[in-house]
Amino acid sequence: MEPPDVPPEATKHVPNGGSPTDSLKVAEQHAPWVVPIAAAAWLLCSVAATILSWGYGGRVLLLAAGSVFAVGLLAVVLARALVANERFGFVLALGVVAAFSVITALFITSAFFGLPSQGAVLVARILRAPEILTQDRPSKVLDPVTGRIPFSALSTTIPVPEHLEHYRRIDAVRRQPALVVDGGMIEAQGPGSSHSIVVHSLTLKNSKIVTNGADLTVEVVDLSTDGSAIISFEHPDRSQPDQPGRPGGRVTLIVHGRIEGRLGLDLSGEAGAPGQPGARGAKGPDGGQGPNAASGLFDCRRGAGRGGSGGAGQPGHPGTGGHDGGDGGTFVLVADGGVTTLAQAFDVVTDGGQGGAGGIGGRGGEGGSGGPGGSPRGLCSGGGPRGAAGPAGASGAQGPSGKNGSPGAFLTRTFDVER
Repeated sequence: MEPPDVPPEATKHVPNGGSPTDSLKVAEQHAPWVVPIAAAAWLLCSVAATILSWGYGGRVLLLAAGSVFAVGLLAVVLARALVANERFGFVLALGVVAAFSVITALFITSAFFGLPSQGAVLVARILRAPEILTQDRPSKVLDPVTGRIPFSALSTTIPVPEHLEHYRRIDAVRRQPALVVDGGMIEAQGPGSSHSIVVHSLTLKNSKIVTNGADLTVEVVDLSTDGSAIISFEHPDRSQPDQPGRPGGRVTLIVHGRIEGRLGLDLSGEAGAPGQPGARGAKGPDGGQGPNAASGLFDCRRGAGRGGSGGAGQPGHPGTGGHDGGDGGTFVLVADGGVTTLAQAFDVVTDGGQGGAGGIGGRGGEGGSGGPGGSPRGLCSGGGPRGAAGPAGASGAQGPSGKNGSPGAFLTRTFDVER
């Protein structure tokens, strides 16, 4: 649309020292279509300064300002076109301006105050700016955890909202209460179980979350941690009796907003149990009885003989093999953006568990007892001596050691949202 013809008077110089009000009067007199746009620009500058003071990034500022300016410019163009209608133009133009004002107000309150909630989700989706939904504070705080409790005793939170579209997912999480664990410990059941914590903000102070190899998903807007850790096992070097080491499990942390402090994660696999000792070998066979004495009519022809020597004991049985160590766990960090920077807030260990030592071999069996000496006969007195005991059997071989668990991984992922 071409601007209206500008009268020659509009080109006159405005004297130095004229106030901004004087400039506006001249503009309104000679170029009335420019004044609303200029006023909107001044308003946007004020809103921009306020937004920056609230901590929003420049990207959100530019997108929001550009959107408001585009709507305002459209309203001005429509209003000017409608004013040309002599009968209803003024009323229609006034309606356009009123509608623009309502749209602008809703846009600003949705983007920067989160009200109405659905409006905030819509604006965040339009601007491709998830951070719009992460600025508010939680409306409720759960009772703090200060002792050792199982996950089943933890106040109920919603399931992980995986079925929701991304922006509605953030909205669902930000509506949840905050959870503070102060000097406490939350403990999971172990492998085969899965647990989740979905809260607006999670604060860990000198605390631990012990998974015992279970899968854990934590989804928050903000995470704050001080001297705390998420670990697979309290004592990963201690094994379960005669069992392979348990794996470290999988921990998934989804952060939509900020991370403050450092968090340690030790998802090492558990050590495998050592093998069992081998059984002792069987006793060797006893020696046979020695030959009896032989007596003649007038003398002893042969005295009683020595008993036979005992047989060697049987070798000890080999020890059983040590159990394999558990595989190291996997830590997955998911964020809306800047995941590489966020990853620097974590100290992650995902070593495989140590394989158990093989069981020692069993002792060799006892040698067989020597056989009894021969018996006396007739003129031969005295029995023969007992035979020598057999040698002990050889010890069994030690069992093979278990294999060390495979190391785990630290993975990062960004939500697939166009920005």
